[in-house]
Order: sequence, then C-alpha cells, then structure tokens
Amino acid sequence: MIEQVRLVNFRRHADTTVPLTQFTLLVGDNSSGKTSVLQAIHLAGTAAVKDRREVFSAEHALAVL
Repeated sequence: MIEQVRLVNFRRHADTTVPLTQFTLLVGDNSSGKTSVLQAIHLAGTAAVKDRREVFSAEHALAVL
C-alpha cells in the first residue's frame, strides 16, 4: 500500500506530503490542491506502466487527466 504522496513543484504544491491510509478523504477549500494530488497519483501510476517519455511529454502531460 502507498503510505504517502509527496508533491514537489507540481502545480501549486511547492513541497506537500499527503499521508495515506486504507481510507483517505481529501477535504479542503476550492483551489486548495485536492485534484492535483489525485492527478499526481494518476501520473505516477501511468508512468509505471507506460513509456515515461510519452507520459511526461509537454504535449501529453496531464492531458489524459
């Protein structure tokens, strides 16, 4: 199980660590970065199974989200 996610210079997150448990609920004000956390997890998962150059290319990065 993934125990934490750390975002460094990702979207509006300069350096954010999100601890994860079996059930984690992301709660916060609008534009506080909840969706960015989910996008980062999605990108990491996609990069694990696809060619990283394709996932992180300027043309496709975050376009699939």
